[in-house]
Amino acid sequence: VEGEQDVYCLGDLAEGYDVMGDRLPSTASTAIQCADVVAWNLHASMCSGIPVKVRLQALGEMLALGPATASLSSPLFGLEASGPLAAALRRATYLVRMPGAQHRA
Repeated sequence: VEGEQDVYCLGDLAEGYDVMGDRLPSTASTAIQCADVVAWNLHASMCSGIPVKVRLQALGEMLALGPATASLSSPLFGLEASGPLAAALRRATYLVRMPGAQHRA
């Protein structure tokens, strides 16, 4: 919220900036990485702690292109794939990263 202090917003459409002042990408991956920072800063604001800024690690991008095909690119892991292989890698990533069994189905 512009002009307000101690207000936090989290999500794939939240506007945020990293430690260098660069705007963060509006992606779910960014929101997940920012969640720990928001939690830390909420705790810091309640306990007179020191807030921190996010240091985003670009993990890459995944895009579903229908039920059995996808596109995947990750400079961090040196991966690029498309088609059924990318769809399988995308699904495996979500199986590992999603919290709780209900999200993994």
